Amino acid sequence: MVQDCSAFTSVRIRDIQRSPVSNGFEYKILFYDDRPEGYVLLYFFPVTFYRDGGISDMVGISDSEWDHRPINELYTVLIGNGLKPDDTVANLNQFKPNGRQLTEDQMKRLTGEGVGSYMLERVIEDSLAHDARAMETLAITDSMRAFAGKKEFTLHKDRRYYKIL
Repeated sequence: MVQDCSAFTSVRIRDIQRSPVSNGFEYKILFYDDRPEGYVLLYFFPVTFYRDGGISDMVGISDSEWDHRPINELYTVLIGNGLKPDDTVANLNQFKPNGRQLTEDQMKRLTGEGVGSYMLERVIEDSLAHDARAMETLAITDSMRAFAGKKEFTLHKDRRYYKIL
């Protein structure tokens, strides 16, 4: 079934498969053309997760190896923006809507056509449906940092961005 994403992109999306995972959703984006499969991973956590350093458990890093300061400071920022400790935050853990591990040529050819904007709107809708009050992500690449800024995410520090929903 073709997804109705015409307000965002002319790219024809064949299907978006959303599957539940522990604390969130995994999305696989399938296209009609030769594009690789897109992928998005979204988790939901309480605000206290960011105070307690729970992210180190999620990514399999021991507490002694993890610098909790940026995460603990994000907790303070979220509380300062009116969130309560038991409010939900959507963690945009992986955001590769145009395909995983794209070559530089594929990045130039496949990005900038609205697929990312469409998928971000979709995960924001799902986040709001799960009572998330904010979304955060770690933007490692230049393109993801530019995208986060364009979509009105606020840079916290150390490449971590957040958006109040």
